[in-house]
Parts: sequence; structure tokens; C-alpha cells
Amino acid sequence: MIDKSAKVEELAKFLEGTCATIHGAVEFLELDPDIDWEDEMLTYGMEECKGCGWWSESGELIHEDEENTGYCDQCIE
Repeated sequence: MIDKSAKVEELAKFLEGTCATIHGAVEFLELDPDIDWEDEMLTYGMEECKGCGWWSESGELIHEDEENTGYCDQCIE
């Protein structure tokens, strides 16, 4: 049996720096579609910018307040 954490890392590496959708990435990597992969990415520390949709590490996104949270540097301006 393949370790789930290895699959989470594989998905995170696949998504980082792209604007790919979770659904498309899960399908491409042939991962279990019944797992909440978006939640797994948040737990891993990978988020999609709410402005442009590009995936990056959570720490790279701006989390100031409830209104301006989860945006990259370019989108917050």
C-alpha cells in the first residue's frame, strides 16, 4: 500500500507554481478522487491564491484580515 503522505507531497509538488485545478491534478496523477485533496493541501501548507488561482506555499500568501486573505503579492496590489 502506498503511503498517503507521499501522495499528498506528490500532489503539492505537482500543483506548486501552476494554476492547475485540484480535480485535474488528481485525475492526472491517478489519485483517489474521494479524498478531500484541497483540505490535504491546506494541511500540507499549499494554497491557491484567491485572486489568480496560482498554487504556492501558504506562507507566501498574504493573510492580513478576513477581507484580504489568501492573495499573492501581485493580486493584493
